[in-house]
Amino acid sequence: DTLDCFSKGVMTDTFQLKFSSFDPRLSSSQARELMSHVPSTCDSLNIGFAEGEGEGAIEGMIEWIGKAKTIKTLTCWDCKVGNAEGGKDAGIRLAAALEASNHVASIEFLRISHTDLIVSGNVSEWASVLKKMTALEELWLYDVGDYISDEEKSILRNATHASRIYGI
Repeated sequence: DTLDCFSKGVMTDTFQLKFSSFDPRLSSSQARELMSHVPSTCDSLNIGFAEGEGEGAIEGMIEWIGKAKTIKTLTCWDCKVGNAEGGKDAGIRLAAALEASNHVASIEFLRISHTDLIVSGNVSEWASVLKKMTALEELWLYDVGDYISDEEKSILRNATHASRIYGI
């Protein structure tokens, strides 16, 4: 099976996946399946433009976090679950996966932008994981302003160790 060969491959750099490149677009379950086969040897994952397939893409990212050997960079750009409750819940699961992983202290770059994953209902979970990300140098949280207040932005800024913070 092609996906099994793909997942057993040895790739040690950044894996990038732009979901809008698929025509026709993937379903949420197809996106999850594809993400679950990203090689565990990649040290960086960059996913983007998952809208209809956003929830599956995020769930696949969560699974990959659990099996990745090392993570230095994690990017989730323009990936939307599509409804407030679903985005909040997916964001909680992603924050929990990061916090529970052995990568929480090795991630240097985190970009979660133009998503519905960080909202008023899960800022405390994100603040908690950001506090544990001691190697974090750069944090990008663009376009979360519609979902969180200025006070919540301040909570996230104060929680991070990153010296470069963008978007909040």
